[in-house]
Amino acid sequence: MAKNISRAIAPDVPELKWSVDDVLAIVTDVFFQVRISGCARAAGRRVRYLKTDESIRTAADYVLVLVDLDAGLDVQAAIRYLASNSDAPIVAFGPHVDSEARKAARAAGAHRVLAKSKFVTELPVILSRDADPSERQGGQTARVPSPR
Repeated sequence: MAKNISRAIAPDVPELKWSVDDVLAIVTDVFFQVRISGCARAAGRRVRYLKTDESIRTAADYVLVLVDLDAGLDVQAAIRYLASNSDAPIVAFGPHVDSEARKAARAAGAHRVLAKSKFVTELPVILSRDADPSERQGGQTARVPSPR
């Protein structure tokens, strides 16, 4: 479970009420928001979309983080921040042709980095209630299962 960082970083911001089934998503593309929301509903999860760098600092108590590398924010900084302040696994996705962004996401702390096409294919499994994306192997890699 994520550390409750909202009080330490933004003490004057009202505390957000998050459910243990919440997924934090840094995704600005409406196409992906619709996709993610539909799969999350089917899995019994809720998605909270963050659209600004500042709102990342108020997020707490989520089970999974999804990051679109094309979100238009400083996603590398967001991944670094979330990786150092949360136990939740981070799954980043971006264009298959942008290998530099995917490498940078991995270096920033993303547990899994996928091409957008692979992300769309695996999304139902990634969001599944049966999958436990919070388990880590060797303290570094989150087990976010692939489709069978």
